[in-house]
Amino acid sequence: MHWFASRSRSRAVCTWGGGARRLGALQARARRIAANAWWGTLGFTLLITGLTWIVQPQLRANVAAHPWGMVFPLVAPLGHRAVRRGLARGAETSSFLGSAAYLAGMLTSAAFSVHPLVLPAIGDPHDALTIDNAAASTSSLRIGLAWWVPGVLLAVAYTVYAYRRFWGRSPWKTPGTREVDDPPC
Repeated sequence: MHWFASRSRSRAVCTWGGGARRLGALQARARRIAANAWWGTLGFTLLITGLTWIVQPQLRANVAAHPWGMVFPLVAPLGHRAVRRGLARGAETSSFLGSAAYLAGMLTSAAFSVHPLVLPAIGDPHDALTIDNAAASTSSLRIGLAWWVPGVLLAVAYTVYAYRRFWGRSPWKTPGTREVDDPPC
């Protein structure tokens, strides 16, 4: 075998093996950063929520007209708390789902606070961009939906295929080769 190919293969194996050994340290550092960032996120969430009630007059009108919309702002702190509990317990899935719930709560709260406005106007409220005057024509929306549905189904089908086809494969365990536990680095 050529000397360069032999050296390259051993470097690749050492890199993969070193990555596996360093994964624990990287995970611990990521958990520590997430735990510290949690407090900053809490502070900014409280600040942004308070300022929104002050500067967004549409929010008060929407809450008065649709009190059920207050469910959206409650999702964010519940998700935020789930992140904290997941970090404390080392439950990464719980932290991930909690962060997804937090983001969903914040985004739905933002949408609820300005609905039906898409872009509020500074001067005359009649100049604001609303969901009605920003929407495309009905025929365009139907055509878009007709293309979107099969496109999403195709993307989901490919994702399912790829995950099933390559499930469990890694550079350390390749079918037909011997397993490398600890490369000589």
